[in-house]
Amino acid sequence: MAILKWGKVKDLISAVGLVIGICVACSVQAELKSMDDSLMAGITGQAGLTMEIDVRLDVAEIAYQDEGFLTIENFIWGGVDRTGNTGVTGSFDNWKLVLDVSGDGESLAYGFSELDNYYRQVGSPDSAWDAAVLANDDEQVHGDGSLVIHNTAVQAFDGTRYDSDSDADISLSGGPTTSPSNSFLDTMDDWRNAAPFGISIGAVKLQNSTYSIGSNTTGGTTLMSNFNAEVFTGPLDIVIQNNGNGSTNGVPDSKITISDYFEISDLSADFDFLGISISGVKVHNRRGDTTGLNTNSGLDRIAGNADDIAVESFGFAHAKWYIASVPGPASGIQIAGAIKCDIDISRTTLGNNGASIGSIYVTDLTIQSSMDISGH
Repeated sequence: MAILKWGKVKDLISAVGLVIGICVACSVQAELKSMDDSLMAGITGQAGLTMEIDVRLDVAEIAYQDEGFLTIENFIWGGVDRTGNTGVTGSFDNWKLVLDVSGDGESLAYGFSELDNYYRQVGSPDSAWDAAVLANDDEQVHGDGSLVIHNTAVQAFDGTRYDSDSDADISLSGGPTTSPSNSFLDTMDDWRNAAPFGISIGAVKLQNSTYSIGSNTTGGTTLMSNFNAEVFTGPLDIVIQNNGNGSTNGVPDSKITISDYFEISDLSADFDFLGISISGVKVHNRRGDTTGLNTNSGLDRIAGNADDIAVESFGFAHAKWYIASVPGPASGIQIAGAIKCDIDISRTTLGNNGASIGSIYVTDLTIQSSMDISGH
C-alpha cells in the first residue's frame, strides 16, 4: 500500500495512469491468424492495433494523505452480477481497443459510426434502421499524428438483452445471433448488453492523521458505503490531439478528448454522513430529447453545412470532455466538458427506519462545466 502525497494533482493522475496501463497490458489477449496473399492484398493500407480486454481489478484500500486521510475501501471493477444483487462478479470482457495514429485526412471509426457497416448486413431493415443510419455518428478525421483509441464490444451481438425486472439476460426473439436483427430496437438491445461491467466500493471514509495505512479499520467518518453499480458500455473514443503547445481562447490546442456513451442500469449507495440511501438508480437517455452531444455531417457528408443534425444517443447517456495542462504560465490540469442524460432514482430513504420518501425522475439533464486544478 502506498501513500499518495501530492505536490500537484497531476502526480496522482500520472500514478493512476501507470496502474491502468499495467492492468491493461497484463490483460491484453491477441489472436494471430495466418493469411494467404489474397487476404493480405485485402488489407493494404489498413494499420493500427486491436487489443482485446479481459480484466478484473480488486483493491483493498486506496489512501490519499494530506494531513489526515481520505480512504476508499474494497474497490472492485469487473463483470456484472446478474443475480438480483447489483455489483460485480467475474471479469470485464468482450471489449476491444482499436488504436491508430491518424494520418493526414484519414477517416476512422468514431462513436456509433459502425452502425453504417452493420446496416449493410441486414436483409430487410425496418424503418427505424433507415432513420438510425442517417442520425448516427460519422467517421471522424482527426489531426495528422493524433493518437486515436476507439473502444467497443468485440462481439456486439449475442442475441440477448437485459431484463431489469428479473435482473437477468434473456434471449431476444429469434435466439442467439452474430449479426444485426432487421429490428433496429432488437439490434440496440443486443449491442447494449454486449459488454457490461460492475463497480463495487465498500466504503469511502475520512481518517485522522494517526491512521495506520492499510488497516481498513472501523474507525473514521464514513462518507459513503455499499456503492454498487452495473453499467452498459456504448462506444468510447479517446483522442490525444497533436496540435502543438499553444492554446486558442483559453483552450489548449493539444489535449486528451474523450467521448463516452454509457448507461447505468442499476445503482445503489448509502450516504452515511447524511443518513440518505438511494437504490434503483438508472442513468440513460430514453426520454425527451434523445440526441447526444455529437453532430454528424448530414446527407451531403460535409461537416458544417445546414443539413447537419444532432446525433441520436440510442438510449445511452453521453459524456464528452477533455483534459490538458493549463495553458500559460499557471501550472495544473484543465478539465472541461458536458454530460447529457436522464436520471431515475426509484427509491430514496432518510434516516435509519428505511422508509422511502418517493421517487425522483430527471429528464433532459445537460451539465457543462470547466475547471483548472492545481496543488497548494
